[in-house]
Amino acid sequence: MATGAVEALPTEKSSTEPLPRLVSKVGVLTLSLKDEPTKNPLKPFERRRTLQAVNDAQEVVWRHEIAAPIFLVPRP
Repeated sequence: MATGAVEALPTEKSSTEPLPRLVSKVGVLTLSLKDEPTKNPLKPFERRRTLQAVNDAQEVVWRHEIAAPIFLVPRP
């Protein structure tokens, strides 16, 4: 963190995530943006967007909801 060096990592894809996960390395933390379904079955396109930081031991250091709720329509 003292050097201000930031490193972009490749985008990861998962079968449970409709959009690619954005991942960045900042110092010793890896930051990732995730879209997850909400618990409202009446709104299937509603998603919960969170930003989380993971350390080198793969432990979640912090997690913060950055937008809620958001609505993502299916891709054509």
